[in-house]
Amino acid sequence: MKGFQAVNMDYAVTLLDEADLLARLGAWRSARRAYEQAHSIFSAKGLQQYAARAGLAGAKIRRDRDPSEIDAMLAGVLDQCAELPLEAADARLEQAWLALDRGHLDAASAKLAAELPPDAPPELHVKWLRLAGRLAELRGDRATALAMWQRALAQSRAAALIWQQREIHAELGRFFASSNVAEAIKHLEMAARIDDAMRAELSIEELIADFQDRRNDVLPVLARIAADQQQPERALRAAWRAKGSAIAELMARRAGQLPQFATPDIAALHQQIVRLRWEAAYYQQRDEEAKVAERRRELAQLEAQIYQLRLHAMTLAGGAAVGVTVDPATVAARMDADLLIEYLRCGDDLLACCLDRRGQITTTWLGSLTAVTDVLQKLELRQRKAAALPPAQHAALLPVTLPILRQLYDLLLAPLPLPPAGKLLIAPCAPLHYVPFAALWDGARYGYERYLIEQTPSGMLVSMPAPSGEPSPPLVVGASAEGQLGAVEREITAVQAALPNARVSVDDPAAVALLRALPQPPRILHLSAHTELGAEATIFAGLQLAGSMFTIADCYHLNLAGTELAVLSGCTTAHGIETGGAVLALQSALLIAGARWILVSLWQINDEATAVFMHHFYQALNAGQSPPEALRSCQHALRTDPAFVHPALWAAFAVVRRG
Repeated sequence: MKGFQAVNMDYAVTLLDEADLLARLGAWRSARRAYEQAHSIFSAKGLQQYAARAGLAGAKIRRDRDPSEIDAMLAGVLDQCAELPLEAADARLEQAWLALDRGHLDAASAKLAAELPPDAPPELHVKWLRLAGRLAELRGDRATALAMWQRALAQSRAAALIWQQREIHAELGRFFASSNVAEAIKHLEMAARIDDAMRAELSIEELIADFQDRRNDVLPVLARIAADQQQPERALRAAWRAKGSAIAELMARRAGQLPQFATPDIAALHQQIVRLRWEAAYYQQRDEEAKVAERRRELAQLEAQIYQLRLHAMTLAGGAAVGVTVDPATVAARMDADLLIEYLRCGDDLLACCLDRRGQITTTWLGSLTAVTDVLQKLELRQRKAAALPPAQHAALLPVTLPILRQLYDLLLAPLPLPPAGKLLIAPCAPLHYVPFAALWDGARYGYERYLIEQTPSGMLVSMPAPSGEPSPPLVVGASAEGQLGAVEREITAVQAALPNARVSVDDPAAVALLRALPQPPRILHLSAHTELGAEATIFAGLQLAGSMFTIADCYHLNLAGTELAVLSGCTTAHGIETGGAVLALQSALLIAGARWILVSLWQINDEATAVFMHHFYQALNAGQSPPEALRSCQHALRTDPAFVHPALWAAFAVVRRG
């Protein structure tokens, strides 16, 4: 029995470590389940400190993403903390945070009234000061709020709490935004510079999954200030940093380029950090908390040193924001488009920064994103209805669909300095990644009839050089989900007819291994399978191939340097692009892996329609057209076919380019 208990305890400790990892990777639901399981085991064994840690960690995840059960969770943690004053204090601060989020100022004040334990670490003191500052601001006492945040900033500096400093600068930037623009910019830029300085210290997996999503709140505020002050270039640069810096840095890492601000001193410190992290994990499993605490203190000091070294290097480099420098004039010369439209979400407001071939930049406020979301929901209902009806009835739905597409045109395109015709390069933001720009209706024509349309995660990627490689023949991989996707074989047959020299793999259990070990980049990579996306975008989402998942994480490591086109033929393969920094997406992973163009689906489309779509698309491609030209030809061919006249069928795909 003792052996079983030991195994059970080891399992619980492993669960706790796994939950921490899952949280960093963005798999929030899986992390919550692991925390709950660990909490249950620790509670049953009477290990209150571990139980409290698991409970608090689970509650903190829910605070931002699913607060419905957090009250009971925090109450349970407090019940377990009778003899754990530090954990109890942390739980009370979480309750205060939640109360402030809900606007319950008196409840928050009551929680903050409790004194912190005498041995409380600096993190808790800084957290208390930040909450006290936020409470004072909500009560209209700006002087007290400022004093609290300034004390928090001083204490976080003294204790080398870099991330706390970052959060306080962000809070101060928002605090001053309406009263002292220069001071707001100073603090927001400092928060962004801390992000830039620390990004290279993260592993690629952490950068992919977690960093940019969590550290992407200050740049939209900077863009708003710049736009309001009639500084369009500054606004565009802030939008590029917000949406493209993580992808650009991953591209640079993939190309083997050293981070711009790496130095021998930083490299040596990084090695020490890796060693200390391993030791902290080792001692935590052995329950040697004193040694764990010692390693964590050393880690904080080393991270502070790295931050100072990077910040100094950035200053010497002229204050460059990221490892990839971006110049609007260079982008304008390379973008091969008449107009770049860079959309940016600023709270509930939508900003469009436009760059034309001459290098002229304009900014336009497009109104509330809530209004756009409402129209998109109406469009989604029409699309679902069309998909459920036989083709003969699709034409009857057009009179009720076109007004919705006209509304989207009026909201998203009409206010912009559009050319009369030509090429558009569109960089959407959430929730615009699922907008069928090709189908937007101006009252006389669809978008594709007027423009050749391409999309990109961010216009700054135009400045990234495309990786070169000697391509091999096309590779076509399909999986029918054990026969559930009956049209996959017909789709693959059509693709194979268009690409007679392609290597084809259908329902092959070795397909994932084949993709992971590509010796050469295929000229075209076609993937046709069911997509497993889940409710949350994570690196574990992907395509269900025969016998195994091919995940976003796998896509990042593909050998596609030289691949002209990757086709993701599945349901809603644009999923994940709406995450902060757009790094939790199949298309971003394939672009970073080296593909020049990606064809993705914007919503669910039935298998039969997909097979017909791919037939027309590859016919146009074989005729010598580029992927965006082939998409446009395919859209026209389908729209003029009575069986595919509704945009739910012909506008379901978009072409995304690297640069």
